[in-house]
Amino acid sequence: MLAGLNRYQKFVLLIAWLGWVFDVMEASLFGLTKTTMLTEMLGEAQYKLVGAEIGGKIHTGMLLGWSIGGLIFGVVADRWGRSKTLILTVFLYCLFTGLTALCRTPDQVYYARLLTGLGIGGEWAAGAALIAETMPNDFRARAAALLQTAAAIGSITGVFVSIGVGELNWRLVYLAGIIPAIICLLARFKLEPDKPRENKANSLALMGVIRSKPFQLNQFWKSLKQLHLMALVATKPYNKNLLLAIVIGVIGITGGGILPFWLPDFIKAIVPKQDFAFWKNLAMIVLHLGTLAGVLVFPPLTDKFGRRPMFAVFGILAGLALFLTSLF
Repeated sequence: MLAGLNRYQKFVLLIAWLGWVFDVMEASLFGLTKTTMLTEMLGEAQYKLVGAEIGGKIHTGMLLGWSIGGLIFGVVADRWGRSKTLILTVFLYCLFTGLTALCRTPDQVYYARLLTGLGIGGEWAAGAALIAETMPNDFRARAAALLQTAAAIGSITGVFVSIGVGELNWRLVYLAGIIPAIICLLARFKLEPDKPRENKANSLALMGVIRSKPFQLNQFWKSLKQLHLMALVATKPYNKNLLLAIVIGVIGITGGGILPFWLPDFIKAIVPKQDFAFWKNLAMIVLHLGTLAGVLVFPPLTDKFGRRPMFAVFGILAGLALFLTSLF
């Protein structure tokens, strides 16, 4: 599968893949530990009253940070370089995941997860761009498919981290999240500086307008329109495709994030208390093994039947499977 790539391209693919594995792992940790964590912080009685609401708020904070991080570090990557931004963002989510272990209140957890989300969103943006710019044209589709396997592997890794140390103390789960920072130290000295990009000059001009005093709104809008993204928004028919892709992406990512987050609560409601940990972990592993299978099966099916039909079929089957699961 990697035939045709040189040694450096393989290394970049490995680093980006590991970055995605660990940021998905970090994103899954709260869903795996929230019951134990919030019960300890709130008490059993209070958790039954407001635990779900507080847990949802904390998870929303992480997703908010994720979206903001993607926007911010997309501009930073243009200015500073994909490689450096990739390393910085991995350090960020490792740092704030580790600091979560020190939290004593739900509010502290909320802000720690918000800042963790900044790093996760930034890493996704920088990693995907780095892969697109490093891989040869005929390998980009395979590289993208390989990167997507990280979503399943990362989540399953999070489950095994929870099984390994979570039963001792939920705080150890978050301390384990610091480990990926070691990869940053190794990668930092091997990743080459990025090649200059046409869009970098436009991003620098935009940042200059933002920092100018007094702030000039008309100059800001003029600089913003020079970015490739704004040109895409203003160009038919690509603006229509972009809008549809954003809507589909938001729906897909929202569903993909909500399901594993609430799955432990669903399991807790239908199994005896003493069996909760076993069935929670098993359900999460099975769910993400399905994710892995889907990632591997989807590309060859799209080659044969087309992307749009298979996207529709998989989307309908996912909704149907979730509906049937909720009935039993």
